[in-house]
Amino acid sequence: MATLDFLKDSINVYYTGLDYRSFPLHETKQRIKLDKYSQIIYLKTLALLVDHVAIPPAFLVYGMGQEKQDETFIKSVLELFESRSFITAVHGSMNSPIDFYEYKIQFGDKDEKKIFLSKENEAKKFFKNIPLLHRNIPIMSGAFKKFFIDNLTKISEKTVPLNTKEKIQLQIKHAESKGEVELSRMTVISILERLGLNRRQFRACYYAMNSAYYLSGALTYNSDIACLNVEEFSVFGNMLFEQSENKIVIGYDPILFFNVLRCHHVTSEEIFWLDALQLEKLKNDIRFRIFIQQYREFSYLIQSTADILKGWSKNQILQLKEDMLIEIEKQFQSGKSHLKKISVREDIGTGFFTTVLGIVLGFALAGPLGAAAGGAVGGSVGFYGPISKVFRMSLAEKIAIKLDKKQLAFFLYIEFLRMKLEEFSEERRQEQRRMGRLIV
Repeated sequence: MATLDFLKDSINVYYTGLDYRSFPLHETKQRIKLDKYSQIIYLKTLALLVDHVAIPPAFLVYGMGQEKQDETFIKSVLELFESRSFITAVHGSMNSPIDFYEYKIQFGDKDEKKIFLSKENEAKKFFKNIPLLHRNIPIMSGAFKKFFIDNLTKISEKTVPLNTKEKIQLQIKHAESKGEVELSRMTVISILERLGLNRRQFRACYYAMNSAYYLSGALTYNSDIACLNVEEFSVFGNMLFEQSENKIVIGYDPILFFNVLRCHHVTSEEIFWLDALQLEKLKNDIRFRIFIQQYREFSYLIQSTADILKGWSKNQILQLKEDMLIEIEKQFQSGKSHLKKISVREDIGTGFFTTVLGIVLGFALAGPLGAAAGGAVGGSVGFYGPISKVFRMSLAEKIAIKLDKKQLAFFLYIEFLRMKLEEFSEERRQEQRRMGRLIV
């Protein structure tokens, strides 16, 4: 059996951006951008940040069912799976990924059946062509149940009365007694709908359910969680942002990192046209290994430092993202003269790269980025005058103490990445010109 054990020694993200059930009451389309072109860009952007991007198979089918450009989307996603960067896994009892499709047709809820049947040819083509990996469904389902009940107990009784919480748990036990040992998200949604909850109660329980669902998925794939427009998920509360492992990481919001690339003149077209071989070429470079580790440390540092808020709001997360981008762009502009003097070629050795990194970066970013984080947080919560100054300074000091000379290696890596993407784009243009001449 091809298990997910190989993920234990790598940096992975569990991508939720294709989940059309992210939010209750049909709000997902309004709050999360799901168009095909953007999704391909976000997926490839994430692949430049980590070793593996884990995408649940159901999420991929949801993506197929959103718009009309499905053939192009499926072709692009299949190409992504040619790269070892992208993975999905089916039930341990299944002999082929296509078995997952057949299972959903037979046992899925009405919405899933509708999507799967309407996209039969595309879905079958997809599942016939992806690698077979297995996940442990009983363990994943058990974790989902535990996290959901834990979350349920944390909801204020003013929002969801105790007797309602007890009814939900009794319904879960009833489903299990009927042989449904593997608790699914759709089972929980059906329970919530049958209980006739008011809008406020339903939303609170739905958020409790989805935070548990994402966390159990992240544990299964040994991953952190990557969300689109991560500030929207502040409704899940502190838990998913503050878990020591398997948490929503602001730095893994693909929109944030794509905007970092855009600050450095990398275009969406250059990312979109990256193919599997080019992705592998970039990720086999020694700079990538240094970069992803330092980027992860940087993301955790920003997140843990800002956790002194003891609470996340949509505006605070959005402000933090914006200030991070501003400071990253400022630092890159100030270091441009240094970068111009340094030839970042493919044959740069590890030792030289690390030395250059120390020269170019050093502790230069510690102060401004710390101040930015403090400004974002302090400004958001309404501190003014001397209180605001002290609040920001303490944040800056904490970041400055933790940063070392190799921190934020992504400046040199992004310059290398930009140059390689330009090369790939030029190769593609030349190929198009050559094909054009042949046609003529």
